[in-house]
Amino acid sequence: MESRAIKTISRAVGILYILGTVFGLVSIVLTNSILSSDNVLGSVNSHQTKLVLGALAVLAMGLALAMIPIVAYPVLSRSSTLLARGYFLFRSVLETVAYLLTTVGWLVLIPLSSSTDVAKVWGDTLINSEGVAEAGSIVFLIGASMFYLVLFRAKLVPRWLSSWGLLAVIPDLVLLFLGLFSTVDVSTGSTLGTVLEIPLALQEMVLAVWLIAKGFDSRRVALQEQPGS
Repeated sequence: MESRAIKTISRAVGILYILGTVFGLVSIVLTNSILSSDNVLGSVNSHQTKLVLGALAVLAMGLALAMIPIVAYPVLSRSSTLLARGYFLFRSVLETVAYLLTTVGWLVLIPLSSSTDVAKVWGDTLINSEGVAEAGSIVFLIGASMFYLVLFRAKLVPRWLSSWGLLAVIPDLVLLFLGLFSTVDVSTGSTLGTVLEIPLALQEMVLAVWLIAKGFDSRRVALQEQPGS
């Protein structure tokens, strides 16, 4: 693979990471006060436009992140076809499904917020259902682990950076388990939730800047003559 092609792929992956993060932050800014309200359906009814924009931001984030395994596949598959395909499955397919379900779920709240009492019961049930978010978190962590494992094994980026990614998965895993089995508030915007999310979020941005500025190590890519398994 030519160095120019590797550089193009690297920059594209870095830009997609940044776009995904920006859209994710936009969705939080637009919807967090609505979805964390004591009267969510009432808040939805009063801020329908913000919720729609927030839902579209989630969709845009999902699409940007879904493109990363596709764009990076020619590089990643040279080290491990199995992990590259697994990363594609979890991030491009399963994680995208989770984002789509989240988007649809938020949009469905709008008609339910101004409907009959029965419809509002369904709305409350939808609001209190954490299944999609938890499943999405599991899928994300598995996909991220596969990605950083490929980077670490093949030394496509400095090992301090890929090691950081692998280790940063742990606080997010703790966050997931606290959400599943604890009464501790780890919701978006909570102090503990934010602290646990920082290591991986910061690592992703450092990785994005590295890929844009330096790129995947073309010498290491060249050493992977045949796709690994």
